[in-house]
Amino acid sequence: MTQLGYSMVEHRLSNSITVSEHHEDMLTRDLNNLRARQNIDYVILGTITRQEHANMINARLVNVLNGQVISAGFAEVPINVMWTDEKVQMRNDKLYRAEY
Repeated sequence: MTQLGYSMVEHRLSNSITVSEHHEDMLTRDLNNLRARQNIDYVILGTITRQEHANMINARLVNVLNGQVISAGFAEVPINVMWTDEKVQMRNDKLYRAEY
């Protein structure tokens, strides 16, 4: 969307960084920690549905002011190109770890 010239806003961005033992985070779902001003004109909505052979992705760009769908799209992503449940795997002669 940014490559098309749209200004993108992360609506879950908090006012500060939360630091814990295992991670740092600037996104929140706590309404009290959200930034006060949310200057949002459009949202991207959609679903991901897992099928036997692929993930089906439906997305649409919606104008928040009037509910108009500006654009919509569909993609089918084969499951075999996504990460598997394996912790370690070889892809293109390189070792990839999913967990430590």
